[in-house]
Amino acid sequence: MRHKSEILFVFLVLMLGLAACGGTPTAAPTPLPSQSEPTPTPESLQAAAQSGSSAAANGASFQVEISGDFSLTLAPPNNTIRLFYSTAGASAYFLQFGDEFGLPILYFAFGIGDTPKAGTYTLVSPPSGSVPDSGSVTAHANLLSDETDANGMKLSYAFDQPQGTLTLEQNGDSYSGSFEFTLRGKAFASNDYTRTITVKGSFSGVSPDTTP
Repeated sequence: MRHKSEILFVFLVLMLGLAACGGTPTAAPTPLPSQSEPTPTPESLQAAAQSGSSAAANGASFQVEISGDFSLTLAPPNNTIRLFYSTAGASAYFLQFGDEFGLPILYFAFGIGDTPKAGTYTLVSPPSGSVPDSGSVTAHANLLSDETDANGMKLSYAFDQPQGTLTLEQNGDSYSGSFEFTLRGKAFASNDYTRTITVKGSFSGVSPDTTP
């Protein structure tokens, strides 16, 4: 289950990154990367996911409310939360809210090479891909619609272009926080943004399950 869920996470990351480009589906800080830090590739992101753990954070609590064109609540025991570090070319931390199997629904990507620190972050929209530059944080979501395509399959929407903030508090290696922002979404294989959601939530007692 571990490798399956994490490879699927990477697959969704890549799909979101390509969709953002208008393509088809797709504490002791770590030293910041040099200008030669590699751009994440499909191979490096897959290796990064395989280096993590799919376990939900023990003792963590959280609740996320998604409203607008989609309506959804993320909370235990039907959903999971984890904070992990990718060890391949992406070199980034991810805070992920997933389904009961750990597959991603909503996630934050921290800047390349950054260790999450206490503070309030204005969410950014990277020009390409899903991992922002050092010093920044972005957010993405992947949601299934009740709409179906010509083959009867439910349409999956990739959400990006966040407008809002994430606030982090830190106690040792444990993180708490809150967030409120909007995201714009489009069906995979489409260039048209046709959906908007508002995301509000909080969490506490989350520690990294993988670190540099």
